[in-house]
Amino acid sequence: MDNQEEEQLEQFWAAIFSRNPEEIMNAFLTVPPAIQKLCIEHLQKMTSESGWYAEQVKSAQFALEILK
Repeated sequence: MDNQEEEQLEQFWAAIFSRNPEEIMNAFLTVPPAIQKLCIEHLQKMTSESGWYAEQVKSAQFALEILK
């Protein structure tokens, strides 16, 4: 992965975790359906598994609500 790809990935997750409905949807809609599915699965893991910080869990829950 090159620097540009890493930056795009960071920007994607920053938007997903932003707790801003418009940013979340805009980021989510920029990736193909297979990546959307992986994103949802990751967010679901974050809300159901231990080891995440409380704020991360809140952001994941918020994103899932927006994306449903």
